[in-house]
Amino acid sequence: MRRIVVIGLALICVVALGSLAATREPRSAIIEAVTRTPTQVEVTNFPVVQTIAGAVNVGNLPAVQNVAGTVAVGNLPLDGNGNVRVADLVATAPATIRFVGFSDQTFLLPQTCCDRLPVFQMIRACATSFPGSRACDYLEMIRSIPPAPEFPVATPLIAMLGVGNSAYEVVGTCVHEDGAVNGCAGAGPFPVACCGF
Repeated sequence: MRRIVVIGLALICVVALGSLAATREPRSAIIEAVTRTPTQVEVTNFPVVQTIAGAVNVGNLPAVQNVAGTVAVGNLPLDGNGNVRVADLVATAPATIRFVGFSDQTFLLPQTCCDRLPVFQMIRACATSFPGSRACDYLEMIRSIPPAPEFPVATPLIAMLGVGNSAYEVVGTCVHEDGAVNGCAGAGPFPVACCGF
């Protein structure tokens, strides 16, 4: 019997304590943060830079987004009227045609009075040897900067604007080291002096 009384008292105490806990005011879930003064943190245990080889595929970028609004730029150079100041463009000298070399293909001179040098074949020979070039005319040879090197033969061929049959026509002729254009010495074969940019 004594045992029953002790167990009964223990049960009453447990029930009483449980009811007291249930009626207590609940504590807030947010606990006030402790105010601390900020201090500098130094991390020194980074690993040495590693070299990585391979490919990186970034596939989860968002779609292009439209943006609305205005952008204010305040550091542009302005003139006295508030207009944006733009520097003048630097003028460059136009490219001039100059001597680029002698054609790989050579030509024989016609041996009769009415045969002419194949001027278009001369032009094509230069374009083949030096893409973007053509046969030089006399003034291009004389005015070339830098000047043409010593000629590989006595007289290379040039295309020259000449007068024939009361009209201007392009003829093939030779130029000499002294700058004279007074015919070709012999039948050749002669390379073509090529000019380009």
